[in-house]
Formats: sequence, structure tokens, C-alpha cells
Amino acid sequence: MDQRSDTPKLAYVINVDWYFKLHWLNRAKASMAQGYRVYLIAAFVTPGIKTEMERLGFGCIHIQLSRSGVNPVQEIKSAFQIYKTLKQLRPDIVHSITVKPNIYAGIAANQLGITSIKSITGLGAVFSIQKIYFKFIRKLIIFLYKLAAKGNQGAFVFENTGDQAEFEKSGLKKKQRLIHIPGAGIDTNRFPFTSKSPSDRLSILFAARLLKNKGLDTLIQAVEKAKTKGCPCDLLVAGIFDPDAKAAYSKAEIKSLAVAGKIQWLGQVDDMPSLIQQVDVVALPTRYGEGVPRILIEAGAVGRLVITTNVPGCSQLIRNNVTGILVKPSDAEAICMALCNIIKHPDIYKKMPENLYSEILNRYTDRVVISHFLKLYKSFR
Repeated sequence: MDQRSDTPKLAYVINVDWYFKLHWLNRAKASMAQGYRVYLIAAFVTPGIKTEMERLGFGCIHIQLSRSGVNPVQEIKSAFQIYKTLKQLRPDIVHSITVKPNIYAGIAANQLGITSIKSITGLGAVFSIQKIYFKFIRKLIIFLYKLAAKGNQGAFVFENTGDQAEFEKSGLKKKQRLIHIPGAGIDTNRFPFTSKSPSDRLSILFAARLLKNKGLDTLIQAVEKAKTKGCPCDLLVAGIFDPDAKAAYSKAEIKSLAVAGKIQWLGQVDDMPSLIQQVDVVALPTRYGEGVPRILIEAGAVGRLVITTNVPGCSQLIRNNVTGILVKPSDAEAICMALCNIIKHPDIYKKMPENLYSEILNRYTDRVVISHFLKLYKSFR
């Protein structure tokens, strides 16, 4: 608030602090370097992150926001709190991320005449599961997104073109632009390319939020099948527990898998570049649409072979047998066959990590992705 009146304000609205730090911090720092006074409006639930962000120069504002809750009273309170915060702050641009912030901040920005950019970081299980309940929720989300899209000044940003096409089919292209900016961006100096031939005993890394619909169970089945076929494998698991998510693994469940020898549990790993360099394969057999999973971008930057599923976001980055291996969701047998083939015929797979690395350099580096966002912000000033 103490900045000069001609300093443009950019406010990020996001559901939780750790997600911002993991995926958006570099973009926010680049915005600050371009002269924006940057604010972070989020649920600050992780010890130390709010203090860390303030030391970096961000204005931090805490809001009460349940990521998966559906209590209508609480949701109205959260929406109104975002409205009051934006009304007091009066940013030049509000950039919201994930579903609830997009809807609540988008509608509030329309009411206040503020430019609103809404990032769609994957449509998730709601748009992937065909049960009646999820179909109803899907229609409700589309309706609310249409309310958020009524303002004349704004845009939707998509990490993959499949999600963009879904929104176009739903009629969300009437007033606001639908823009594709691939992935989250990666610092290739921090994630350097290192060539590695597959080991005789294959090391496979699963690194993600510990959600059951990310496909860890499928991967465990595939590894067990591969072992019975004489294809020795080790499954390393690293990740973040997310108890607020409906499909979350508990700590007890992960401990049980480790005790049973199904996985090697590494916990939450901060030095991901070193970890990825040590493994042969990075696998993410997710069952729902992602944005573009960061772990796959990181694997591509380091030069590791990727196995993932043919769902939106993953298939945006991985072309089967060109930049990696794509299988159907829940297909443990296909993953098993791929693992055995990698061990028996490693030369066949040698080119795929190189192709993926070229894709990362062309489209998914911090330099490329950040430049897209800075141009977008500038277009609304």
C-alpha cells in the first residue's frame, strides 16, 4: 500500500501457500522484477512460507479457503472475503489459479472492474469421471466459470490444449480470450541434462502429491508383475501428503506399503534434480486430466525416460514412442511390458529422453513460459 500510485499491482489468488511456492514463485518473482507490486492472497497453512514470501517482497494476505469443502455457508464466506480483499487492494490485475480462486476472484473482479486472468492448471477428476455426481458438479463448475467470464477485461490461460478445447465447446469464448501457455516453466540450470543408460535393475520414480487417482496402485501392480517375469525393478516414491484432498493416501497407508516392500519411501524430497538423476524412469500413471505435470517436465529436463498415461496434460507433453511411453489409465500390464522391454532392449528407448529434452528447451523453460505471462500482463495495462 505504501508504493507509488503509478506502480502497477498484481495480485495472485491461490488456494494454498505451498502450491504457489512449488509452481508459481518464479513467475511471481519475474513479475516483481518487471516493476509490479506483487501480492499473494492465499490460505497460509504451512509454517514459514508467509514469512519467506514477505522477505522476498510479496505482500501476503491470508484468506480462509477450503480446497475441497462444499459447505455453502463457508464457501460464501470465502467468496466474500476474496471480494473484500480485492476491493480494498484494488490491483490492476488479479491472476487466480485453480478452480475456487478462479470462480470467486473472477466474479469479484467483474464486479469491481478489475482485469482478471484465470489459470486452468488441469481439469482434474471432475472432468474425467463419468459418474452422475461428477457430471452434475461439472455442469455447476462450467456455469460458475461462465459467470467469472462475463467481465470485458480478462482471459483464461490453459496449460494444455485439450482443456482449452473443452472450454471452447462449453461456450466460454464469448468475451474473454482463451490462451494456451504450456506448462509451469522450469529452470534448466537447476535441472541439468545428464545422459544415463538404463540399469539392469531398473529404478523407477513416482513423485507427486500422494493421491490415489495419481495411479500409484497401478504402478505397484506393474512393478510386481515385472518382477515375476524376471525383470528386476525398484519403485521409489517421493511426495507430499495432502490430507485435504478426498483421494489422499494417509501416512499409515504409505508406511504399510513401505514395510511390505512394495515401495521405497523417500518422503518429501527438496533436491529433486539429484533424485531424478539417480533413477532410470519417471512414471506418473495418473487417471485424471492434469495441466502439464511438473514432474514430467523435470524428468524431461534431466533426460530421463517417462512413462505416463494418455490423459489431457500428460499427452500434451508425451508423444508415444517419441518423447516417452503412453499407456491407458489403470493398465498395469502395459506398464509391466514397458518396464521389461526397457531392461531387455535399452537401445530402443535411448532417443526418447533426447527428444523430450528438445521439447522442454523449445517450450517449457522458465524463460519461455515467463515471457508469455509477462506479455499477457502487459497487454492489459
